[in-house]
Amino acid sequence: MEGYGNLPSEQIRELLDYLAQEGVAHHSGNKYFWLAEKYPAESVSLRSASTRKVILQVDLPDGNLTIGEVDQASSLWLVHPQAIYMHEAETYLVDALDLEHGIANLHPSSLDYLRNLNKNNGSIDRNDRTDDCQRGSKSFGDIKVTSQVTGFRKVRCTP
Repeated sequence: MEGYGNLPSEQIRELLDYLAQEGVAHHSGNKYFWLAEKYPAESVSLRSASTRKVILQVDLPDGNLTIGEVDQASSLWLVHPQAIYMHEAETYLVDALDLEHGIANLHPSSLDYLRNLNKNNGSIDRNDRTDDCQRGSKSFGDIKVTSQVTGFRKVRCTP
């Protein structure tokens, strides 16, 4: 068995043996097989590193229906009050965004427009090192990304 990243092979084997004892992996010969129903990366978002989520609730006459979730940072421009939110080809108007409780309240709407203007900027705060690689270079350090809603524009959707 070989190491992975900075972890030596002994530590990798120890971790895999633990997963096998927990029943999420199976050891056969010199290989380990994943057994759990969920894939390990399933709980890792590709869109955000934030663990704070906002639940999207549609207020219906017979109760609330959760249609999804967004990370808290994106909620400020995706589901702010009066925003138009599209989900599975349905249009919703956002009534309220409660960041403290992580809930956005929406209601179905027949509006035929979308709106949102935002500005994103990125800058390098600190570059610890730069290494050459096959098609260019890669750098390691800290970056700063800012996103700001700058206005709204109504764009009429045509069928």
